[in-house]
Amino acid sequence: MYSHIAIAISVLLMTVDALYLNNKNVDRKFLYELIVVTIVLYYFSLIVNQVYNKKVCRFEKN
Repeated sequence: MYSHIAIAISVLLMTVDALYLNNKNVDRKFLYELIVVTIVLYYFSLIVNQVYNKKVCRFEKN
């Protein structure tokens, strides 16, 4: 029901990940783990939301 919030959070975290890639003082192992978790969260949320892409749940353009 609220899985769109996970998509928004994962997009924001991807932005943070990209910004911190240039920083030399950041722990690289943590940053890479955060990138992987963020991508997994994003695609998991997309898979959960595919229920609404079925023909029964679609809105008609009539």
